[in-house]
Amino acid sequence: DIAVIRLPRLSKFTDFNILGRERGVNLRYVDAPKDLGSPDLIILPGTKSTINDLLYIKENGLAGAVVSQARTGTMVMGICGGFQMLGRSLRDENHVESNQSFTEGLGLLDTDTTFLSHKQTFQVKAMMEKGPLPFYVDDVLTGYEIHMGASRSSAQPLLRIVERSGSPVEVMDGAVSPKGQVVGTYLHGLFDNDTFRLQLLNYLRRQKGRAPLEKENTLSSLASKEETYNRLAEAVRKNLRMDLIYKTLGLHEAR
Repeated sequence: DIAVIRLPRLSKFTDFNILGRERGVNLRYVDAPKDLGSPDLIILPGTKSTINDLLYIKENGLAGAVVSQARTGTMVMGICGGFQMLGRSLRDENHVESNQSFTEGLGLLDTDTTFLSHKQTFQVKAMMEKGPLPFYVDDVLTGYEIHMGASRSSAQPLLRIVERSGSPVEVMDGAVSPKGQVVGTYLHGLFDNDTFRLQLLNYLRRQKGRAPLEKENTLSSLASKEETYNRLAEAVRKNLRMDLIYKTLGLHEAR
C-alpha cells in the first residue's frame, strides 16, 4: 500500500505511474490525514511551490501524520520538493518561490535547503551509495533533475551522480536517515529504473512477510512506456486526418 501525498501544486506525477501498475501494489493519492491510514510507503512528490505546499500540509494535519508514521517505522520517501520538505529548514531569502524567507521542514532528514535564482535541469546517471537503506542496487540509475533548491546535508547520501547531461561529474545527491526508513532525492524517474523498483517493492513485501517478486513477474519500464506511446499514437490516428497531415508535410502516409 503506497500513499502519495496529493500536494496542491503537485508536479511530475508520472514519477509514480509505473508503481501503480505493478502487481500487488495499491497506489493511492491522499490529501487528508483521515485518509492516510497505515501505508507501507509514503511518498512526498515534487511540487511547483515547495514552501507553499509545505505550509498547506502543516495546516491540514498531513505533515504531522507523516512525521508520526515515520517515527513509528513507516518508510517515507521524498522526491525533489518532497525531499526538501523532509529536511530541517528551507530558506528563500530572495523570495524565489514564496514570500517566506525561512520555513521549518518536517525534520525527518538532516538537510537544509536554500532556493537559488536559477533552475538546475539535467539528464543524469547515478549510482547508489551503500548505507543504512535496507537494500542496495549495483546498477547505473537514470533520471533527471529539475529544481531551484540546493540542499546541504550531514546525512548519508542516497546517490552519487556520475553524469549530468553527458558530462562526467561526481556529485552526492539525496539523504538517508540513520535507520534507513526516511529517504530523499532530487532524482525524478527513480522508480522507472526496474532494478531499483524491484528491490524497493521486495523490501516492502518482506516487511509484510510476503514472498519477493521475481524480475520476470514485474514490469519493464521501457516496454510500459512504449505501450503508452503506442496508445497515444493510435488515439491520434483515429482522431486526426493523418492523410492531410502527411500531404502537407510532403510525405507518404505510413501504413
